Amino acid sequence: LILVSAAASTWPWKAASSAAPTTCWSCAGNIYPSAVEEVIRRCGGIAEFQVHVDRTGTLTELHVTIEPYSDCQDRDELARQLERAFHTAFALRVPVAAVLPGTLPRFEMKARRWVKD
Repeated sequence: LILVSAAASTWPWKAASSAAPTTCWSCAGNIYPSAVEEVIRRCGGIAEFQVHVDRTGTLTELHVTIEPYSDCQDRDELARQLERAFHTAFALRVPVAAVLPGTLPRFEMKARRWVKD
């Protein structure tokens, strides 16, 4: 998934802020954090997740790390399933990496799930 901001001043994050964006601008339109979370929750089998927004290159990229429940038989298949769900929902590719249960910190609010790299 490649996200493109219309202009640097319209990007909702400031350098000193750790708050989640209210929107991410993309060639496909606005992508809201709540929409990303909805796709993740609808996929099922995911105990926790973290979204990484990388703005180091020319274009902004989005990557998702998921932590499946401990009874998950195939973490890699769950990651592929979520990648397909993102493609269906947003018509964009979002790389998804699955980690072992207990790896990601627990978050109460979406702001901490979104990490600016």
